[in-house]
Amino acid sequence: QNMLWLGALSFDVTWASSHFDTQQDERGLSYRFNYSKQVDATNSTISLAAYRFSDRHFHSYANYLDHKYNDSDAQDEKQTISLSVGQPITPLNLNLYANLLHQTWWNADASTTANITAGFNVDIGDWRDISISTSFNTTHYEDKDRDNQIYLSISLPFGNGGRVGYDMQNSSHSTTHRMSWNDTLDERNSWGMSAGLQSDRP
Repeated sequence: QNMLWLGALSFDVTWASSHFDTQQDERGLSYRFNYSKQVDATNSTISLAAYRFSDRHFHSYANYLDHKYNDSDAQDEKQTISLSVGQPITPLNLNLYANLLHQTWWNADASTTANITAGFNVDIGDWRDISISTSFNTTHYEDKDRDNQIYLSISLPFGNGGRVGYDMQNSSHSTTHRMSWNDTLDERNSWGMSAGLQSDRP
């Protein structure tokens, strides 16, 4: 429902029935609420999403496959709340994005994840069409340590139509570096190559 200056609101209910070979069918309901708002004065976007599952017998398609092929590690979602805010800064060719996600499970500890992402495009003199993106992600599990991740991505033009990229991801458990090169042969064909290095921490 479009509520004009108040934003857009939607609500729906989904019923699902899942059949497993070793047990009876499992059925359940999910309730979904979505709200979004565009703030014209600042060109900001605000989104709120909430999901609630009636019991652990509701299975999405992905969760059904997880139970079918990896049942011992499958997690059954109970509730999810997600809040997102986006803010472009046009004079700087900069886009900022923040997200807060809280999830509870029927058979696992709850978790809260916060993410901040910044994307920047460089178009200054001879330095043009250069993309830089960085993000910080932290997840807190109940009764467990935090898991922090930092991500950096740089992409710049190389030659006639090609691009060179560098990606780095650093987490509490490992650090990964990847270099890539992509080029276009013609309107229908392109090629690319990449190499990566990962170091794990105990």
